[in-house]
Amino acid sequence: TLTREDHLDCYNQIDLALDTFPYPGVTTTFESILMGVPVLTKKGFNFNSRCGESINHNIGLDEFIAENEEDYFDDFFLLMLLMSAACCLISFILFLAVLESSPGAVKKKCKSVKDSINYCTDLG
Repeated sequence: TLTREDHLDCYNQIDLALDTFPYPGVTTTFESILMGVPVLTKKGFNFNSRCGESINHNIGLDEFIAENEEDYFDDFFLLMLLMSAACCLISFILFLAVLESSPGAVKKKCKSVKDSINYCTDLG
């Protein structure tokens, strides 16, 4: 049986939560946000279906509110692309930091940008 702490720790394994529709989560939306994981949700049509929209709007995450189902899926793929790009950028920044701190060791292992990203990813 998972403890509450174990349950919340699962959020450390994901980058983006997808809200259900037509009725979004409320507790799971708050849990996700509190654990640092943004939630992509869709605009609703009544009180119950607007909970995810309301939560995101009130914490300033309007960019994570899709207008309709088509936007929901388009936004998902765009967010995943942006998150992947951000991870690559972070890896490259890490590479530069490592290069500054120990130029000899890194230069021997990294002959290309791809090598450097793989090297930095392996460090984490």
